[in-house]
Amino acid sequence: MSSKTQSTRYKFLNDPNALFTETSDLPSAIAASRNILGATPANPAGTTSTIPVMMGLSISFTPLYSGRVKIIISGEASNNTAVDGFIVNAAYGTGAAPANGNAATGTTIGNSVSGASAVANALLPFSIVAVVTGLTVGTAIWVDLQLAAVTGGTASVSNLSVIVEEF
Repeated sequence: MSSKTQSTRYKFLNDPNALFTETSDLPSAIAASRNILGATPANPAGTTSTIPVMMGLSISFTPLYSGRVKIIISGEASNNTAVDGFIVNAAYGTGAAPANGNAATGTTIGNSVSGASAVANALLPFSIVAVVTGLTVGTAIWVDLQLAAVTGGTASVSNLSVIVEEF
């Protein structure tokens, strides 16, 4: 009887033509296909605007292989006036990133999050998760928040964490 040696073959969704025939290639192949950004931007200045304005987070991410990304932004939002609230949206775009207080721009993603408290300056946690597809590989995008005060006061976001992951 003759014995045949078979090599293990792996096919990856992001590159269906790439085959790795040795098991030892798998960890390096997985590592090479990871494109992840984690950021904890400084707390931006709040806004008194009741129309959404940009927070100027200056998060930049460049898709490298698929043009599909998952964006997660979490933090806390508040308003310095009791019973007044906030509305926060996530957005992305290309070109120059917007500055804090600029008019709302870009493409909004995920669901809007709103809140209000009977107590001034109450920190209400929020999280926005979205998948964006069709991005141009090699073209940087910016990721930011749009924020508005609902009926008055100063709305603010703080303690932000941002993850952008290409898959």
